[in-house]
Amino acid sequence: SLPQPVIIALTGHASNDKRQQCLSVGMQAVVEKPITSDISQAIVRQFLTKNTVFEAGIIDLVEGAELVGGDANMALEL
Repeated sequence: SLPQPVIIALTGHASNDKRQQCLSVGMQAVVEKPITSDISQAIVRQFLTKNTVFEAGIIDLVEGAELVGGDANMALEL
């Protein structure tokens, strides 16, 4: 079976109440825009481990590169 997906809210502004609401319904994080490549890489590093990818049997370098700002080397390293 596949691992649970990681759900991250991306918003222009999140009040503390809205942030708590997102987390209480099962989202793992709430990120406010604007989002930089450093922030997106930190999020991927925090939630996407090699074990998660290999357990799921999913290795998609193109999609992974898109998650880290188009950096295929970073995606491969993750």
